[in-house]
Amino acid sequence: DQCLACICEKESNCRPLPCKWDKGSDSCGYYQLKHVYWKDCGSPGVTLEDCAMNKQCSERCIRAYMKRYAARCVGH
Repeated sequence: DQCLACICEKESNCRPLPCKWDKGSDSCGYYQLKHVYWKDCGSPGVTLEDCAMNKQCSERCIRAYMKRYAARCVGH
């Protein structure tokens, strides 16, 4: 929870920012989620924008993404 709070603060001052173009794709919401990240986390919500603007959905996405890829980080 502390890690998510830190990321939220860094990415958006923990506000639901509208999508904006950033390095080749849109970044949206509290955590500045990108479409490829949203797809990797299981595409929660109706759309990327829908999930990104909802803090709880965004956090579910991030947790799912971390769970999916955490095993690759063991020992690194």
